Amino acid sequence: MNKIVQYIKKTLRNISLNHKFSVIITVSVLICVGVTSIFSFYIFGKYNQLLYHNTSHILEMTIVNIENDLKQIEKITDSIIGDSVIQTQMPIIQTKEMNIMYSESIANINKTLNEYYSDENIISMAIYTDNLRINCGWNFLDDKHEVIQKAILEAKNAGGKTVWLSSGRSDSSVICARDIRQVKNLSLNSMGVLVVHVDLQDILEKQLVYYQKLNYNPLISIVSEDEVLYSNLEIDLKVKSKSLDNTYSIMKNGKSEYFVTETQNLFLPWKYTMYIPFDSIGGSIKSLRLVMTVVLVIVMIVAFGLSIQIVSQIIKHFDTLVNKMHTFKKGNFTIDCEYDYTNRNDELGFVHRSFDEMVNDIRQLVNDNYVKQLLIKDAHIKSLQQQINPHFLFNILQTVNWMAKANNQTEISIIVESVGKMLRFALDEQNNVVVLEKELENTQNYIVVQKIRYKDRLETEVEVSEFLYNQKIPKMALQAIVENAINHALENMLETCIIKITTEDTGDSFNLIVEDNGPGIQDNMLEKLENKTVKPSGLGIGLTNIHKRIQLLFSDDYGLELHNTGHGTRVIIKLPKV
Repeated sequence: MNKIVQYIKKTLRNISLNHKFSVIITVSVLICVGVTSIFSFYIFGKYNQLLYHNTSHILEMTIVNIENDLKQIEKITDSIIGDSVIQTQMPIIQTKEMNIMYSESIANINKTLNEYYSDENIISMAIYTDNLRINCGWNFLDDKHEVIQKAILEAKNAGGKTVWLSSGRSDSSVICARDIRQVKNLSLNSMGVLVVHVDLQDILEKQLVYYQKLNYNPLISIVSEDEVLYSNLEIDLKVKSKSLDNTYSIMKNGKSEYFVTETQNLFLPWKYTMYIPFDSIGGSIKSLRLVMTVVLVIVMIVAFGLSIQIVSQIIKHFDTLVNKMHTFKKGNFTIDCEYDYTNRNDELGFVHRSFDEMVNDIRQLVNDNYVKQLLIKDAHIKSLQQQINPHFLFNILQTVNWMAKANNQTEISIIVESVGKMLRFALDEQNNVVVLEKELENTQNYIVVQKIRYKDRLETEVEVSEFLYNQKIPKMALQAIVENAINHALENMLETCIIKITTEDTGDSFNLIVEDNGPGIQDNMLEKLENKTVKPSGLGIGLTNIHKRIQLLFSDDYGLELHNTGHGTRVIIKLPKV
């Protein structure tokens, strides 16, 4: 046994990290699924017991409701036999003398019966005497009928108590009979029998509607001694050997199972038996169990797949680190990596960044000893060149300017002077941003040169608020946009090109607007240039750079907006007030 344990430990120790994680994940997922399954089936078992108990209790309440309806009918019979009209008019009828009082008594009794004929469960009511039947309602039984004869006989023998028995009809109706005793002088003489024909099926169907809404569809049988009062059973049910409880059990008919409960109430000696298809109670639980089993399997597969994927991603970063080490070992200090670890804050990010920093430190040591010295010398030479070139160019331009003036070449003098100012602006201003006033002056110098070049083909209008002169703008941004308007508008049209420079105050920010009357620009051109869906040409690169410069200097809330006005192009430079 010890050798087996040692062998397993050695095997696990020597396998790759990928396989180690796979074993750990598989065992963990199986344990979680197993525990969840055991707990779930335990809960389902407890839920089944509670469901069976509650269903039995609901069925018992249904029987109580049925008997309450029957008790209500008994109360009606109590009211009828004790009614003053019945008590005073029945003795007159017993005389059997056919006169006006006899007829009036029959009418009065019939009227009284109709007054009590209000319960919707009562089909008909009738009072039977030796030679007479006084009735109301419909579908009443003939007084010669054997059921009526039995009801009258049992009612008289019951001593005033209520007698319930089947009507013998296929409509599952029942008979409620009471002997009418004379109360006057407490003689308690029998004056007739009250027979109430009750619609038992209607009472039951009203109670069963609730279960039908719950999709229970119960079957029911009501038996009085050996007589079946009501039954909607069409199957022969056999009791299984297993009983769920003393008050309910499961019966089987072929492959179908039924939940059964039996009750016998004290009010009436009737036996109530209800059968509910077991699938309507436990079917949803079975379906839920099946669904849960399927879900558990799917969750296990998905969890296993995701875990393996996550582990693979982790191992991938370890493999990348190993490849970096092999590359560095070969003396290559430039290590390319597909993944950027600078913003990764976990252990993997720390290890990669530490290794990259070590490589950079070593590379820096090499550069300090050799490459850096060469770069310093080259930078020194370029610095001397930059100090010489501006002075040389200014002197040359100044000489050309005086020569032009000496020879009365006014336009050449203006061009040279404007170019000189533009060059001085470009070289003297060391900051990335300048005030709007200086940017306008530089742009005006550029426009002067272009007007001499294009003459009447170019017109400009400048309407800039002096209140905005001290606001900041990226250096040479306005001049570049005007240049773009000339290149893409003026050179593509034959008529005069008009360029307008205006401003718009928007509260905490302001807009510097350059608008031309050229052929216009494509929609969403700036986005297309940034996404490289359109290949930039000319100053297209410059517009993109200006937009990025503004966002870098201020924020992403500012920048350029390009619009096709339908009769030209409008460029809006959105800038903050500072």
